[in-house]
Amino acid sequence: MAKPLRLEFAGALYPGSSRPMAARRPFHCDFASITRSLLSFALGIIGETCMRVDNETGIRNLCEVALLIKKTMPVNAATKFAIRTVLREAINKSNKEYKGNSNRKNCRYISPSAEEELTHNPNASLIADHAIPVSRSLRKFEELKDSTLEEIINLVSKYTVMVLITQSEDKQLSNAGLVRSMPTDWDGIYVYARYKHIGINVKPNKSFKPTPESGAV
Repeated sequence: MAKPLRLEFAGALYPGSSRPMAARRPFHCDFASITRSLLSFALGIIGETCMRVDNETGIRNLCEVALLIKKTMPVNAATKFAIRTVLREAINKSNKEYKGNSNRKNCRYISPSAEEELTHNPNASLIADHAIPVSRSLRKFEELKDSTLEEIINLVSKYTVMVLITQSEDKQLSNAGLVRSMPTDWDGIYVYARYKHIGINVKPNKSFKPTPESGAV
């Protein structure tokens, strides 16, 4: 059974650091540094030692961090930032074929236009887009009442599909108001609804090379 995480922000140590947090210091102070520390703590990176946990444990730790922040911290820009950051990392690691922080390598699907650009230029400036916006996961997370850790883990698993699109197609999504939202008539099932809504076709990415699930990343 996984050991419960303990997070203490007042008078405690930053995870992986000997520098104490100021007692009663508001969470919004230096919250970016705190969030990075939380990520390191959840993924098992302590100090100069890099001992990453396996994906399953990392996902569980990240979701537990998000859940603890939600239950114990006030709702403000800082806590939302922290939750968004750990949820995004959990979403990425929920992809069984996660290839690290280069999201472009994690795109199992691609638009024909992006594929054509890659044919002419392997280093083309393309966009690795989450088919269902990550920001939506934050809204869904906020809507959950008395949520359990398992519910959070199941939630993030729904947002793993990524599609490689062109800069122009990304602008089309923006113009249609679909960068952070799904179409108003979305059935909640078809993950490519944003692209279909503006006429972008999606197909399997031939350059995507699956890798065996190997635990630690």
